[in-house]
Amino acid sequence: MHTAINENQLQDCNAENMRRVSELTTSLIKDDNEAAEYYRMDLKAQLMAFVWGEIEDKGLTQSEAADILDVSQGRVSHLKNIRLDKFRIDNLLIMAYKLGHEFTLKSNTVK
Repeated sequence: MHTAINENQLQDCNAENMRRVSELTTSLIKDDNEAAEYYRMDLKAQLMAFVWGEIEDKGLTQSEAADILDVSQGRVSHLKNIRLDKFRIDNLLIMAYKLGHEFTLKSNTVK
């Protein structure tokens, strides 16, 4: 039996569970299109968990984080609650940058 992975199922997961979600759902992927979509969602979830982890590590309130990130407090709440549908990968990279981090792209062969 095949179970589709969608953003609504992942939205309810919090940052601590994102790594387990990644491991558990890998076995459900059946084709290249589904694998690409899973990869996109997984990358987004990892970036969200990273940004939220930085906010927590710095001891910032949601309001303080919102000021630094130049977003609303509600947007920070969406970040905390891993609302995948509310963010794009490029926005998350900008948030990480504003918190003092930049990323270097690394490529791995898929097949």
